[in-house]
Amino acid sequence: MAKTTLEQWDETAANNSDTNSINIAEECVASNINNAIRENMAQTAAWLGDDTLASGTTTDLGSVPGRYVTVSGTTTITGLGTIKAGTIKYVTFSGALTLTHNATSLILPGAANITTAAGDAAVFVSEGSGNWRCLGYQRGSVAPGPGQHIQCLDVKTSGTTGGAASAGATATRTLNSESANTIPGASLTSNAVSLPEGTYWIDASAPAYAVNFHKLVLYNVTASAVSITGTSEYSDASSSNVVTRSFVQRQLVVPSGGQSFELRHYTQSANANGLGLPTSMSGVAEVYSSFIARKLQ
Repeated sequence: MAKTTLEQWDETAANNSDTNSINIAEECVASNINNAIRENMAQTAAWLGDDTLASGTTTDLGSVPGRYVTVSGTTTITGLGTIKAGTIKYVTFSGALTLTHNATSLILPGAANITTAAGDAAVFVSEGSGNWRCLGYQRGSVAPGPGQHIQCLDVKTSGTTGGAASAGATATRTLNSESANTIPGASLTSNAVSLPEGTYWIDASAPAYAVNFHKLVLYNVTASAVSITGTSEYSDASSSNVVTRSFVQRQLVVPSGGQSFELRHYTQSANANGLGLPTSMSGVAEVYSSFIARKLQ
């Protein structure tokens, strides 16, 4: 096989009898030595350079000579091709795609899929036979750790109530507006907030009106269990226009793979407007449920 990249050079010196089909075996013509030196210089320069590679199900990092590779596109990646074990590639992503964790062929930090963003960078090492390990992953546009947060709200048009409460029942509180999100991999879908692996400080609350006792909880949809219990509150069903809020405030640890969460609200008594009364300020939206997750690490 013609040796066209450094990764194809053999560790046994006697096996290196050509470079890109230029014969350098014993008794080769003298000009081949000069040409081989030039070819090796070119291959070394290419290895030190950078290349761009379109993403694919198998994004073959070995198909380009540069050790610095920019991966473009949004196609989900499940493999990185086959190349000599020990080869290291420094990869930058120019867009959003999914790296799919596999315990053998694509080993990712935390044993979890990664959703990339423009500017993210990673270091991959080949373990041979088409298997790769990610040695490190760095977010590009957002600093890791403190400062990252997601805020989700229940926003309704002016004059709209928070909804009806049922007696002795638990309602899933509406979260329909993602007002801020700087956590890669976090999202809001159908009232559920998805959080990637990490440690968070949760600050959430929701109102209740004339339902007697009520309590908000943070419900782990993935684990089918309550993660954080909120404060016990009371809004007298016999009094008019008395609204109180239940608060959920505590540290939360999300394991590898991430989890989804909802705000669920228990109310003792029924009320047609039990999940919140509107202010009805002209032209200004009503806001009821509030959820904030601040990433600590």
